Amino acid sequence: MTEVYAIIVFLFVLFALLGSSVWVGLALMGVAWVGMELFTSRPAGDAM
Repeated sequence: MTEVYAIIVFLFVLFALLGSSVWVGLALMGVAWVGMELFTSRPAGDAM
């Protein structure tokens, strides 16, 4: 069930960013940032 939750969160963030007219590359970086903040213990700024 954890994988399903992660997929739902990622798709929601991706569609929200793309729907608000954000460039595709920035939207993908935003999804990566959200994923690192929510699902890992490593800080996103240092890893990205």
